[in-house]
Amino acid sequence: MALRRFFLPILIAVLLFSQVLARELEEKPVA
Repeated sequence: MALRRFFLPILIAVLLFSQVLARELEEKPVA
């Protein structure tokens, strides 16, 4: 089962995306 091959890159992508999204939210506070 090559589930880890897909899980690791997706996890890294989600972490990077969350960081970028957090930066955008900090620069432009919607709340």
